Amino acid sequence: MITRIDFTDEPIEAGQERILRAWTDAEPLVVAIECFREPPTPARMRPCAECGSFHVTSGEAVTVAASLTAFEGRAGYLLVRVTDARRDYREFRLDVSTTEGGENMQGGLYA
Repeated sequence: MITRIDFTDEPIEAGQERILRAWTDAEPLVVAIECFREPPTPARMRPCAECGSFHVTSGEAVTVAASLTAFEGRAGYLLVRVTDARRDYREFRLDVSTTEGGENMQGGLYA
């Protein structure tokens, strides 16, 4: 069971990063990060370098970053999911402020 997560789902700006730490009594933990742009990218586009799934131990730091390239001129959000070996999970949605005059989307905890 996931016992603690140090992370905030407050909006983030493109190019910024934030540290996530989670603790569980059922290791390993998997931290999955996905980015979504508005309007959505074509289906055949590859994910940005900041996205992916990371296997970590309890308390290990994971950097969650909003890709400057992915969000340049486009609104969007990051979806961050933390799952342990017992399949207990938490999801967070972080709205991303765009660069070059894009609009900021509203949001909060995605559960």
